[in-house]
Amino acid sequence: MVKKGHGEFKPISWDDALDEVFQCLHKNHSTAGSESVWPYFYAGTMGLLQRDGINRLRHAMKYSGQHSTICVTLVRAGWHAGVGAFRGPDPREMADSDLKVSWGGNPASTQVNAMTHIQKARKSRNAKLVVVLPIPDSNCPSG
Repeated sequence: MVKKGHGEFKPISWDDALDEVFQCLHKNHSTAGSESVWPYFYAGTMGLLQRDGINRLRHAMKYSGQHSTICVTLVRAGWHAGVGAFRGPDPREMADSDLKVSWGGNPASTQVNAMTHIQKARKSRNAKLVVVLPIPDSNCPSG
């Protein structure tokens, strides 16, 4: 999507979208210096390439940096302040559980590693998986 007018947008191709992004990055870099560009990202449900791949661009172009991600850094600092050690259960223990609840994420779409253990429990003991999502998803159509 690209701005068409005040509060209006029109669809554009991926090639045009990439050209728009490049033009904006190049203009800022050329006029205000490389540190005027701050590639902002957060962990969310992204995989390693999607989440951390932006750092390759950041380093190559000498863009502004940040330590880790906004959400991960804050969570980790808060957890250490309130709990101490940053520990949790061994993910392999999911295979020994009779009920798994995924709150706000869909492991079938975003956590292949977790689904390995969940499927093992489902096959060996008919364990249940409950997914609670605020939005509809192809694996959980009612959201």
